[in-house]
Amino acid sequence: MVFACGLDQAPFCCGFKEAGDLYAGDDITDMPNYYEYYSGNIIQSDTAEGLVSELIGPDQANGRPVLFNFVQYKDYKGDFPNEYQANELREYIASRTDVLHIGTYLNPSSGNRVDSYVLKPTAPNE
Repeated sequence: MVFACGLDQAPFCCGFKEAGDLYAGDDITDMPNYYEYYSGNIIQSDTAEGLVSELIGPDQANGRPVLFNFVQYKDYKGDFPNEYQANELREYIASRTDVLHIGTYLNPSSGNRVDSYVLKPTAPNE
């Protein structure tokens, strides 16, 4: 399995990094690219743990908090028939002791369900 995401500075935010285009699957070529600003900085690993280690490392977040928004898409009937996007990664993130669960909410524009987490900083800012 491949775990991947893009990483960028969260807009209008003080120091947070945001992981986007979250992916867990068998073929990296199936990874969605919803937001062009992630396309230049895709991080991938064979394990969820390896992906997080890369994300928090000195070449990426460098100790800054990382925001994850996992989306569960609703269908045309308003139901949620599928798992969250990159659900295996979401379950791993949720199991970590250095993660704060912000909450689960419905996006008022799309009606999709969003489950949000913050990976706490790993080092003081220098």
